[in-house]
Amino acid sequence: MSKKFNLKRLRITKKVVLIVALLIVTGVVGWFAPMAFRWYEESKQNQFEAKHDEAQNLRLKGRSDEAIKSIENSLNDPSLTDDQRYRLYIDRGLVPYEKADYQEAISYFEKAEQIKQDNEIVDLLSRTWEKANNKEKAIEYYKKFIESLPEGPLRDEYKEQAENAIKQLGGTYEQAN
Repeated sequence: MSKKFNLKRLRITKKVVLIVALLIVTGVVGWFAPMAFRWYEESKQNQFEAKHDEAQNLRLKGRSDEAIKSIENSLNDPSLTDDQRYRLYIDRGLVPYEKADYQEAISYFEKAEQIKQDNEIVDLLSRTWEKANNKEKAIEYYKKFIESLPEGPLRDEYKEQAENAIKQLGGTYEQAN
């Protein structure tokens, strides 16, 4: 009987050791998984920023074709966040903008606007429509720009600049109450 008791005890001990080992591993994995995921996400963000900086530097150095290729390669990444895609469409639009190809620039700025409507993209579109000699669209976007301005110390200055642009284009702006 003592042999059976020892075998049972041994089986129980193996089970307890296995359960404890699983709990330890699960605890470690449970602790490690969120940290590993955070490291992975930070790594992806750092990679995006490096590619983004590279494309910007190429554009600023006048190497437009290389900048376009870099931006287009990045845009093909299905893991991009909306903010990253937004940023890339703006960068892609700046290439033709700097070459005075305003219609092409507008097409990329509008893609950015479809992702996020903030005063940065609205400002870019207002200025680009103005340079493309489309006064009606420029006035529309200058008005949107004024409406999108957040409260802050520069609000009045930016609002005045946009109102002056509207006047120079032959339009008027009256703030809705």
